[in-house]
Amino acid sequence: MNWHRFFFGRRRRKPQTYRKSHDRRERYSARYAAEHKPETFQAVIRLPDGTVSGCEHEHRARSAAQEWWLDSDCAWWAKTDCAKGHIDTLAGQVDDFLRTGSYEVMPEQGSPGETIYRLRMSRQVPTHFSTTLGDALHDLRSALDCAAAGIARRYVKRDLEEDEERACAFPIYSKPSELRKFFKDEPRPSLFGPPQQQAIREVQPAALHDDLAAQGRSDLHERSEEVEYDHLAVLQRLSNIDKHRRLHVVTFWPDLIYWGSDGPSRRRWQWGTPPFRDGAILGRLLDDPEDPEPLPELYHEIELRLTDPPGAATVDVVRLLEGMHRHVTCQVLPHVLASS
Repeated sequence: MNWHRFFFGRRRRKPQTYRKSHDRRERYSARYAAEHKPETFQAVIRLPDGTVSGCEHEHRARSAAQEWWLDSDCAWWAKTDCAKGHIDTLAGQVDDFLRTGSYEVMPEQGSPGETIYRLRMSRQVPTHFSTTLGDALHDLRSALDCAAAGIARRYVKRDLEEDEERACAFPIYSKPSELRKFFKDEPRPSLFGPPQQQAIREVQPAALHDDLAAQGRSDLHERSEEVEYDHLAVLQRLSNIDKHRRLHVVTFWPDLIYWGSDGPSRRRWQWGTPPFRDGAILGRLLDDPEDPEPLPELYHEIELRLTDPPGAATVDVVRLLEGMHRHVTCQVLPHVLASS
């Protein structure tokens, strides 16, 4: 059996080529690090007389100093846990919706040698998918703001005044100049020290790209593309739209069409044009007029996606949220909080 597969316009996901080797980023979540810390750690140094000595006490002191942000009752972990609950709920609802006959792909005869396949929806995508998506986005964004307030309190070693708390939003900027302005505005210079500002700077969209470019690397993606597909940039835009403007539209989106044949096939598949609403043409199966074949059984994989912004339209809504949750909990929060 020969299988013929056609993916629909798979867009490039957020670049990962250099991010994997960036030693400033934590590879594991704070929860994982807390649960799997070694009982002892032997840091070896060579003394002037040539002997070797271990430094376990330094590791213990460092671990103890970090425990303040590893506490599962901290606001940022409570928020990310709540976001995870919304994501899991949405995952179950989406799976049930797609498995229980919410749509069909129906063939109809087109011009000679052409079979048209239309998307027929028996149910519209429920609005509560959009609201659950928004709840998860807001909890993730709120976790970052809570972390900013947490490191500010630790820096000043006291409770914050009301105006200071208002100044503790976690900054997400695509331009370094905008971030510099953010930290210069009062009262932030007294709330975030140089280590905290640097840690926040290192998780900004395209920060790694800028570092590598400054080192003379030329084999890089366009900076605008790095920003567009960055998890924090996408989170910021989606959260702002849902909070201040409108619900995000979750829509049907074809991911894969395939069929089998007993031998080589000269058939071609031509995709339709989004958006894929009820009655929209999903695509056309085109036969070679000189070598017509029996109509095959067409298999399809349909997802639910957002269509805007482009950085959010690369995967289905559940995997989109899971990716942002993983980025916030495994990279951003540990990196920023460990700076205090």
